Amino acid sequence: MPAALRRAPAVRARTPSLRFDQRLVLNRYLLGLFGVESFEALAEGLKDPVYEGWDEENVSQFHHLLVARSPRLPELDPPGPSRNDLLHYDANIYRHTRAIAS
Repeated sequence: MPAALRRAPAVRARTPSLRFDQRLVLNRYLLGLFGVESFEALAEGLKDPVYEGWDEENVSQFHHLLVARSPRLPELDPPGPSRNDLLHYDANIYRHTRAIAS
């Protein structure tokens, strides 16, 4: 190819590089729903084995904690999942967990 037709290499603007998890839009949205900046902050206090298992109505202990920590989810703009949405997700997890264990 003649030199006149060759393109010069593109020059990239120097911007601070972000970790992969910081680049994901859905990741940022999810963290924003819970008012935290990182998954570490979201997971704080959630790793305790006391939150494993279900109550007498087959609702996970984790669900109870998540709802208690996130009372404003439906009020956000755009709105986050409602308590009923979270309960529905929790029921699906329970159903799949029971099917796997059978």
